[in-house]
Amino acid sequence: MDFNSLGKGIARLAPRKLKAYSRQLGSLEKRVAGLTALERRAFRSGVRRVGERLDSFAGLLKARRYGGLDEFFYSREDLPFSGKEYWFMDFASRRGRDQLIITFGRSERAATVNGKRATGEKVAAVGWMHSAGSTKTFLEDAVPLRQSFGSLEAPAFSFKGSYPSYELRAPNTHLILKPQRFGSKFEVRREFFGGLGLGYTNLFLDATGTLAGRPFSGSGYVQKVVAVVPFIPWNWVRVTYPDRSGFDYFAPRVGLYPATANWWGPNGRSRAIRNASLERIGENRWLLEGGEFHALLRGYASKPFVLRGGGTFHYDEFLVECVDSAFGGRERGKGIGIVEDAYGLML
Repeated sequence: MDFNSLGKGIARLAPRKLKAYSRQLGSLEKRVAGLTALERRAFRSGVRRVGERLDSFAGLLKARRYGGLDEFFYSREDLPFSGKEYWFMDFASRRGRDQLIITFGRSERAATVNGKRATGEKVAAVGWMHSAGSTKTFLEDAVPLRQSFGSLEAPAFSFKGSYPSYELRAPNTHLILKPQRFGSKFEVRREFFGGLGLGYTNLFLDATGTLAGRPFSGSGYVQKVVAVVPFIPWNWVRVTYPDRSGFDYFAPRVGLYPATANWWGPNGRSRAIRNASLERIGENRWLLEGGEFHALLRGYASKPFVLRGGGTFHYDEFLVECVDSAFGGRERGKGIGIVEDAYGLML
């Protein structure tokens, strides 16, 4: 998801508007009011600690170097009060519907994901894929995560390497990962506002190899996040086409500020999609429109997540195909990607 946009939205809540926002959701106000003075100090201290950690990497942003941030990507953070740490990986084929998603993480507060509670050295992890017309969940459990510089390993998957070359292994799957040929190859963000904060890094990759035993060539989106923020409702869309063009969309679902959307061409050049909006027009259909752009999306597989602990948060993932789209007066053809539908609240 687009944490840069989420950060700007939450910034408008903290601290004065936080209670006003909570009235819309009904539960956050009680949870915030229920924090003791000691917990409030721990929350503020945690944000500072995350900030100090990420400040040590700030110079890399200007230098346009990534290598040093492998340390951030592979590390296990000392989470502050209400801190969260997780990874998200999505690999989408340029032909057909083959797609693989792996997400795993943990929270400082006691929390469960789909009923699985991660404690100690364990993370809550889910891995699922769609290939050859069928969907398979190959991991859904709290599992130990073995971490070292250049390696993340858990039962059923591993991610290894250092910038600019990585590899992913999962059941009957082996992907070789390199920075995408055109456009942004990575981004790093740190956002701090009104006593809240987060930092994250995204990799934009080309992926080749095998997925579920079938030849695979496509795009990869790999993310690591450390956050001390409440999770609020949002929608996020990311779709890529066979020629490496694509689009993304992000909007909070509580009316904090307008949605943001972008189109990027095969050469990596990006253009904003003005006045974008996403409408669900059926059980598994969405229409994304804005300016000179439209895209009709149809879901072909889905996986629901329920996070509990400091609130309840629903995070539904839909694998989608773009069955019709146009931008700037030109038909853009078909692509595949993901729609996230997130709702509820988690402190």
